[in-house]
Amino acid sequence: MLAAWREVLGTPKVGLDDDFFTLGGHSFAAMRLVGTIERLTGRRLPLAAVFQAPTVAGLSALLESEQSTTEAAPVALNAGGGAVPLFLVHPVGGEVGCYTGLSRALAGRHPVFGIAASVPTDDAPAAERVEDLAARYLRAIGDRGGVAVGGWSFGGLVAFEMRRQYREATGRALPTVLLDTPSPGLLRAHPSSGVDALVAFAEDWSEGTGFPMPVTRDELRPLDPAQRTELLVSRCIRSGGMTEADRPQIARSIAVFGRHLRAASRYDPPAVALPDPVLLVLADQGDHRERIAADWAAAAGSSLLVREVAGSHYSMLHPPGLQPLVTQVTQYLDSYGNRDGYDTGSS
Repeated sequence: MLAAWREVLGTPKVGLDDDFFTLGGHSFAAMRLVGTIERLTGRRLPLAAVFQAPTVAGLSALLESEQSTTEAAPVALNAGGGAVPLFLVHPVGGEVGCYTGLSRALAGRHPVFGIAASVPTDDAPAAERVEDLAARYLRAIGDRGGVAVGGWSFGGLVAFEMRRQYREATGRALPTVLLDTPSPGLLRAHPSSGVDALVAFAEDWSEGTGFPMPVTRDELRPLDPAQRTELLVSRCIRSGGMTEADRPQIARSIAVFGRHLRAASRYDPPAVALPDPVLLVLADQGDHRERIAADWAAAAGSSLLVREVAGSHYSMLHPPGLQPLVTQVTQYLDSYGNRDGYDTGSS
């Protein structure tokens, strides 16, 4: 395990209890770490495990105990606390590393769990619709009261649908946090296949790693679908400091990204006003803020709470924009924890 960490992080100075992300790791480096561990040990961990146990000692324990064998199971992202637990659904890329800063800031007050995309199997094929993802993740959370759900970007779409399905099935409120989540109407109007999907993945890759865009639209356009994917994978390897051994993992990530993008473009929730409020936090540097707020107000009814924080779609999850976001989320969750009649799950 130490050898894998040293190889991925490019440093021999790794301790058993050093945090992967403190040492410079990020979501795509975590993806490479999982592939390197598999190559060196012959055993595969879900990517979400890196965020659940981001130390050599923690990952070694998971590997030895064979825990977290499915990425669909919620993973604990912080040390917890006594108030309303928050389950955060993965964004379009399928992973939960984007929530590292938020979960750590909420530690000790609100337990935070991440729900990463599941690995398709014969018994559980890949979900092609937001509605199917929501139903699957509600089952993963289980029949417990007193929780909240949320998500950044695409994750907010799934969380909103979870709220609708939960209320329909139980009659109970499900507090829901949308973090700069585009409205369904806006997403339905956005191209979600072919070159557009690959360019969107490249943009997300660049924002997540800090490396330049691996490909351009003009480079992809004249190629056939297989050639486009091959070029994008090869460029990600070259620009992201990865190796040929990481090729299968990158290709899987592109497939997951495209599948979720298509699901978002087809999602059209019914306009059913529910009494429990939804928190929508928008980045003040984002586009279409007025339309997004208006569209979500139409979908959620008068229960929508709209707040803005400084930053872009990506930077709002990191300092300095993170602290205002933490404040908004904490106030919202605390208001539920203190509300008379809210099912806290203690009975």
